[in-house]
Amino acid sequence: MASNLAMMKDKLFSLFVVGVLVLVHAAFSHTAFAQGSADAAEAYEWSAELVAFDAGSGMATLKARMDNRADRSTLKELSEGDAITITWTGITWGAGIAAVERAGSTSSADRLDMPAEFVGTEMDDTYLVFRVPVPQASASKIQALDAGAWVTAKTAHDASRLEQAVSEIRPYNEVS
Repeated sequence: MASNLAMMKDKLFSLFVVGVLVLVHAAFSHTAFAQGSADAAEAYEWSAELVAFDAGSGMATLKARMDNRADRSTLKELSEGDAITITWTGITWGAGIAAVERAGSTSSADRLDMPAEFVGTEMDDTYLVFRVPVPQASASKIQALDAGAWVTAKTAHDASRLEQAVSEIRPYNEVS
């Protein structure tokens, strides 16, 4: 009986050591993987509804939902055409709008910040309507869409000027 307990104790200790080693390896590998993928992926993606595309100016007017927790106090101070910084929710994908601030007054150091031009809001500030330039290589794809279609865009993590806001934009269901 005592030898069985000793054997069980040895097996449990061995399993414990293996478990700790696996957890330590996973923790350090995840950190290295996350850092490596962040460095490799210089852009993040986000999606919005197309309101309009002006081929003459190359600007797309888009609409995206604001997160319920987003501070909306800045919205009342903005006028159409004002330069803004949009901060998207998420870690590697812009899932919704977390914040909107005047350009240059951004307190966020988030990697999902994006410059844009303010147009307005809809449905009691539930949706933010904004403009971004469409790269020439993407213009024909966006011009072919009807208002109400969804698009997916890429934004560089270091985009600081409106001209850098979108590096690629495509129909939502199109795979890049």
